[in-house]
Amino acid sequence: MGGAVALYSAQGRWHMTRRIGIGAALLAAAALVVCGGPTPDLDELLTQIEEANAGLLSYEAVGDVTFEYFGLYTTRVPFRVWASYPRIRLEFDFVDVTAVGEPSLSMSVLIADVAAGRQLVRTLAGSWVDEEIELSWGELGSLLPYVSGAVVFTSVGEDDLDGTPTWVLEGRGEAAGLGVSVRVWVDQESRQVVKTETESLGLRMVYVLREFRAGVEISEEVFLLPPGADVAVRAPRSPEAERIMDEVWTRYGMLTSFYLRTAERAYGRESVSEVWYSDPVLRIESTDVWRVPALSVTVWDLERGAMYTVADGRWRGVTLFPFPPELRPMVALGGVLGLGLGARYTGLDEDVLGDRAVWRITGEPRAVLDKPRVVRWWVDRVTYEVLQYEQPEIAAPPGAVRDGIRTVRVEAFDPHGEIPAEKVVIPEGVPVSRFGAPGPLVTDEPRDRAEHGVVWQPYSPERLAAARAEGKPILLYFTADWCRPCQAFEDGALHDAEVVAGASWTVRLRADLTDWDGPEEAALRSMYRVGGVPLTIVLRSDGLEAWRHVGNVHATVLLDGLRRVVLPLR
Repeated sequence: MGGAVALYSAQGRWHMTRRIGIGAALLAAAALVVCGGPTPDLDELLTQIEEANAGLLSYEAVGDVTFEYFGLYTTRVPFRVWASYPRIRLEFDFVDVTAVGEPSLSMSVLIADVAAGRQLVRTLAGSWVDEEIELSWGELGSLLPYVSGAVVFTSVGEDDLDGTPTWVLEGRGEAAGLGVSVRVWVDQESRQVVKTETESLGLRMVYVLREFRAGVEISEEVFLLPPGADVAVRAPRSPEAERIMDEVWTRYGMLTSFYLRTAERAYGRESVSEVWYSDPVLRIESTDVWRVPALSVTVWDLERGAMYTVADGRWRGVTLFPFPPELRPMVALGGVLGLGLGARYTGLDEDVLGDRAVWRITGEPRAVLDKPRVVRWWVDRVTYEVLQYEQPEIAAPPGAVRDGIRTVRVEAFDPHGEIPAEKVVIPEGVPVSRFGAPGPLVTDEPRDRAEHGVVWQPYSPERLAAARAEGKPILLYFTADWCRPCQAFEDGALHDAEVVAGASWTVRLRADLTDWDGPEEAALRSMYRVGGVPLTIVLRSDGLEAWRHVGNVHATVLLDGLRRVVLPLR
């Protein structure tokens, strides 16, 4: 599953998203020449946007980017921008949900110099990464990175955005077989882009401009690194390595079936995986003698977007999202061979692996959380097959020997053989839960609905302290008005009769994070490590956390959390 999600956000899609990944939060960057009155001609309007962006050389802006993942949960990233040609500085606020102790609010910073073709990125770990860029000032600073060809706009109309008359442009793009819908709102009076929305394959992103000042003078200090900054330099891109890996993607993408066997060594342990793929069904069997059970089986119906796994001798199902035919082979191969990393390829050498002449491709994952990590692929120089893949370990399981490298070696690959029918059979009669709802088996049986949902009190430190003084368990619920999955969660699990009854034994506190970056809300997000909403947390009577889950989950999953502290449910 992780490989598929990484694949979706990487490689083929990167060529589009790199322009909205850096420039997306730069929604601040355009004072558009758009006249009020009659709806303008679309081509004329796009020309005006290009001209206006080309002349915008100095500005400050504040806004936020909201991500909605598969209708399950939403998170918001506030940003600030300072631009003075040829340099630009971006700051993004995140919550590090893995942090232990305070603070968990982290700031990521990007400082780019277009003339020098370089950018510096401050990672969540606090170090800096220096790397080359190929973006122009217009691409880096544009609210509309789609205008130069990534998206084709098809219409322009009028809309009322929170009382503000706007032009709204609609269009669609495509990358790696994925359709991306795009909507852009332009304030008719101020001539600024105030909102951009994109949606594709379950991922919805909304960029909103809150404040904008053009033509301001930016202090030189804004673009300087702090004294003593720890800087790591990323290796430059290798165009030839990129060409080879593009060819790898192209050839694998033409497959409709294959058999693959790999041997993996990581953390001082070895495992073997067999993969059968016959469009649209993918089956993976992995054997690891250190696990119980040693054999794990996964079957994906990529057309429907359903994944089935065996646990406790029973099949369980989860709904992900459907994949288009042209993307399915890469989903099947991406996680196994590391092709879903969306790496920037930095090195190319000729080598020999066994008796085969290969290219050794060196790369780095595009997302840098600490310092650059080197990954490698060994690619057959005739067939363009990946024969081996290596990446540094990120975390080791308890008790494992930390050997530092995960190595996956391809022992067999057959793209032409006949796939046994029994290996690509989709399990029948298996209940399927929503993605993001692990825990107890979710059945399709109808559940009783309460007339009124869970009744909440507004969160306050005083109410929390009173509940602890009384020795009562606490159910914390974090939500926001702009969170669509929160509304679905409240209409679903929080209206379930058994959930309402179970929650009645707790003190129920609701924290409203609509003003996501407000000082009180930011402190609350930091205190409880809130990276997205809806988030439910179950606290024991002593105030210690017993359970947490982010997302619009099934009622049975929430009941699993309540059972940790509510005696009548046990």
